[in-house]
Amino acid sequence: MVTKTHAIEILSVLITSLVLAYIGVVAGTNLIAIDTPPTDQGLHVKVVARQFYWTFEYAPNSTITFPNGTTRTFPNGLSLEDTLYVSVGEVVNLEVVSMDVAHSFFIPQLGIHIDAIPGHDNKYWFTADTPGQYLIECTQFCGTGHYTMIGSLVVVP
Repeated sequence: MVTKTHAIEILSVLITSLVLAYIGVVAGTNLIAIDTPPTDQGLHVKVVARQFYWTFEYAPNSTITFPNGTTRTFPNGLSLEDTLYVSVGEVVNLEVVSMDVAHSFFIPQLGIHIDAIPGHDNKYWFTADTPGQYLIECTQFCGTGHYTMIGSLVVVP
């Protein structure tokens, strides 16, 4: 026989289960959406971390707009140190690697934080919506020159 106390316990467990299931479905759907880059190919850049600088290697046939308004296409790709150029609204696909020790690629204003670990490629994508210059820094102690490992993300209109 189910008493009033047991009925309340059963009902509370069922309601809690339904609420948690709903939260799980919503969170799972959002995580999949966040981790799946848009189908637009976008710009592909390999971020190479070394003691104590960043190298940004653009894929062949990348088109880059510089702050002075010049737009160029590089059929053989392009490699730049410490400055990453992207356009507003452009999908940017990053492949983050390290050539020596563990590093961490961090752009605080955009909430981008991804580790660069030797022997492991980490992939990440983002879209910058506001033009400007953003600080790129390493947040993983990578040696005595760690404090010098800074770069810039330049988002052009």
